[in-house]
Amino acid sequence: MKGQILDIETPGRFLKLFRGFCIIEEKGVEIGRIPLDDLEAVIYHSHDGIISQQILSEFAERAIPLIVCNSKHMPVGIYWSLNGHFQTTLRLNAQSNLSQPKRKQIWQQIVQNKIKNQAKLLKATGQSCLELDRFEKSVKSGDPDNREALAAQIYWPRLLGNTFRRDPDSDDINGLLNYGYAILRASVVRAIVAAGLHPALALHHHNAADPTPLANDLMEPWRPVIDIAVYLLYMQKKDCLTSEEKKILAGTLDWDLWLDKERTPLRLCIQKMCLSFVMVCLGESNSLTIADLPDIKEIQETWSKICES
Repeated sequence: MKGQILDIETPGRFLKLFRGFCIIEEKGVEIGRIPLDDLEAVIYHSHDGIISQQILSEFAERAIPLIVCNSKHMPVGIYWSLNGHFQTTLRLNAQSNLSQPKRKQIWQQIVQNKIKNQAKLLKATGQSCLELDRFEKSVKSGDPDNREALAAQIYWPRLLGNTFRRDPDSDDINGLLNYGYAILRASVVRAIVAAGLHPALALHHHNAADPTPLANDLMEPWRPVIDIAVYLLYMQKKDCLTSEEKKILAGTLDWDLWLDKERTPLRLCIQKMCLSFVMVCLGESNSLTIADLPDIKEIQETWSKICES
């Protein structure tokens, strides 16, 4: 099955390579295997595991990111390939030389799409979102008025209740968001590297401790996809991160969005957006290709059925 997420949380697991498979062992006994061709990313939570050098090398060759998380399911490290594309040097030079005005224009487009998607989700939950509609239309180049943050102040209480606070270091439902965002970030990192770009060369985010700020930039329009999955779990009183919740959150990469009037899984939408960013860097385009979320009725009906199943 394409696009599988390998989650390693149990202590004592050993990952190794065997004939194109990632083998998972425990106490010397094989307990599972995944074809590397089907592997999207590896999420690593275990504090007492071993990964062979051979499998790490193969992850890099195939641009499969390894995301290391802490006990709060927040990524604290990432391992990715240095050789993502045959034109890597050309594209890296274009990426690093992208002008500041162009960076601000692209960030404007990203923020507008993020707020638009947040508003659509609020509408799907029956919430008012007139403020978000206004914010989307008033985002300026570079978002100097910080419409993104203002939208978040309205968005989170209406989506998850007035007592909710988005705190990456907190447990409860924040753990579900952390895990979902880690999966999303891993997919974006893989698409960035495969496109011949470098995830450390950012558009907007500039945290010196963050090795993948470009991934944090480009994943912003898609965070609401994770949010709606978490919201549907929250409505079912599921606020703890179990294997069932992990499976649902990993499955969001296969949810269909609308791109060029066709249904397209999120993972492919991410790839197309990263390739469009290459065209921006090379001066062949002025905007990103960002897919549209389904209409409100589909969010209410189809996505909820996915979670309930």
